[in-house]
Amino acid sequence: MTQRLGLDRLARPSGGFAMLAIDQREALRGMLAVASGAEVGSVSDQQIIDFKLSAARHLSPHASAVLMDVEWAAEPILADGCLGADTAMIIAADRLIGPTGGAAAQSEFDETIDMAEWRSKGASAFKLLIFWDPIQPGDHESMTALFIE
Repeated sequence: MTQRLGLDRLARPSGGFAMLAIDQREALRGMLAVASGAEVGSVSDQQIIDFKLSAARHLSPHASAVLMDVEWAAEPILADGCLGADTAMIIAADRLIGPTGGAAAQSEFDETIDMAEWRSKGASAFKLLIFWDPIQPGDHESMTALFIE
């Protein structure tokens, strides 16, 4: 079997990309609260984990890659074995900063992420969300950087 290199590791055999992003953190807590009619504070970390496990279990076999966070997705997904057999793993290497249950407004590189360890666990790439304000303070767009060794 030929080793897949670079972006090919994140693609389907046809060369196309079909990626699943389940690296949302506090924003997902807010979405789950709205969906259930609950208060944001009543959505537990376990509910977030359960949602991400269900998404990975049902959707990752159809995805070329899954983008996941280390807080609530990566370890439970690996422990459950629910990542699709041919699905690449992308680890979010950002720490998102924002209100509980809300969208992030800032990010920074999460220096606690041991990339070598995650590579040994099967990560094919790492993602860093960067908020960028080219014109006005307070207004921002985001860019995503993808790191592949």
